[in-house]
Amino acid sequence: MITQAMSGRQPAPRTTDVEELERTARRLRRDVIDLVAPTGQAYVQQGLGAADLFAVLCFAELHLDPLDLDWVDW
Repeated sequence: MITQAMSGRQPAPRTTDVEELERTARRLRRDVIDLVAPTGQAYVQQGLGAADLFAVLCFAELHLDPLDLDWVDW
């Protein structure tokens, strides 16, 4: 297994700024509405309710490489 130091790869930028995470969650909620609006059929409440959770997980806690979703930085 290749380590991060050996590969020279870096995780996606992360933030601990609460206001930035709140803005990200609002953008996620808008995206949910934009995706549902054309058809009017979906589980909107689950998407809106999970926006805060996903904003914190994806942009503050997890170490992800959005260009390589199989890459994990432990």
